Amino acid sequence: MNQVNADDDHYHAAHHNDAVSLSDEIPLVQYEFLDEPPVTVHDLGTDPFLGLQDEEPDSWTPTVTKEIIKKMKEKEIKRQEHLYEFILTEKHHCLTLKVMQKVFVEGLKKYLQLGLTVERMFPRLVELTSIHLGFLHELRVRQREAPVIEKVGDILLEQFSGASAVKLKSVYGEFCSNHRNAIDIYKECMQQDGRFAEFVKHCQLKMLLAVTAKKKKSATRVWGKNMPVEIAQKRMMVKITDLT
Repeated sequence: MNQVNADDDHYHAAHHNDAVSLSDEIPLVQYEFLDEPPVTVHDLGTDPFLGLQDEEPDSWTPTVTKEIIKKMKEKEIKRQEHLYEFILTEKHHCLTLKVMQKVFVEGLKKYLQLGLTVERMFPRLVELTSIHLGFLHELRVRQREAPVIEKVGDILLEQFSGASAVKLKSVYGEFCSNHRNAIDIYKECMQQDGRFAEFVKHCQLKMLLAVTAKKKKSATRVWGKNMPVEIAQKRMMVKITDLT
């Protein structure tokens, strides 16, 4: 009798070990998006003139000659640095929006067929992206007219007044007012939809756009491990606060 029990225990233990090995080696579900290659800045489909794909210095001074610097007062140098940083910040914001649209939004629609859910999480994202790409284009035109920028006040006035301001407030207002609802939808999908959670994890680990800075020789992730909805809306709220 003891021999029979020992044999049974050996049988069950062996099959238990087989089951563990099988589950460890073979994923229970194979997702199509896992085979997608990493997304780079060149996959975003933006106008090269905007410079989203370019590696640029962190400050304005390295972009001009020493002769130009010698002719300028310290106050004007600081002004040019601030203008350069402003344009670079707008560039990075455009990158954030394009990455969300290309990697996250288009991916969820393509692989998980979550069209309406995605629209509720990112209302009017396409319009927001278009607005900021247009703004960046105007700034780039001015930046490339001469090494030293004379003014950007006219560009800012055009962007934040009249019909442009009305559209900006409308789009930002809808996007940001849905912040809490978007967060709730995201959390619900993460908890209840295994495909969604796996897709987000995959984006964070393998499909994120990395912008490499030559000077620092390091990669800065556009939305890292944080939720893209929250990052975009926080940045947008900061911009609105600064303008009011």
